[in-house]
Amino acid sequence: MQWKPVFAWIPVETIVKEHQQEYYAAIAKSDSEANSTAFITFMLQCLKQALLEMKGSNQESNQESNQEKVRKPALTKTQKDIVNFCSVPRSAQEILARLGLSNQSVNRKRLIQTLVDMGVLEMTIPDKRNDRNQKYRKREK
Repeated sequence: MQWKPVFAWIPVETIVKEHQQEYYAAIAKSDSEANSTAFITFMLQCLKQALLEMKGSNQESNQESNQEKVRKPALTKTQKDIVNFCSVPRSAQEILARLGLSNQSVNRKRLIQTLVDMGVLEMTIPDKRNDRNQKYRKREK
């Protein structure tokens, strides 16, 4: 399965925060039943709500601008931090260490590759994605 960059923009945290009581109730129910169905159902509902909100937001943006392009949402605080940190080329390990995360492929894909796919970061060795000397830098506009 391949990471889809659109998922970087889904404001799941915001929706969970808005429904915090239901979140804790789903966790408690899953815990007491030793079955994760309640929690998974809750999270899927949150994802669905977030996608519907994004879809509505993108449709409004398209109508306002009368363009076929969908506007990209603003970068998150963490994404901005990564981009600013990469004003000097940085390795994936340096970027993830700054965030206090392990240098695992899931973290690289979720945080770094998403920014590369968005065109905000670029690789210093684009022909060899897995080169051990690969670094990432802020892409000039």
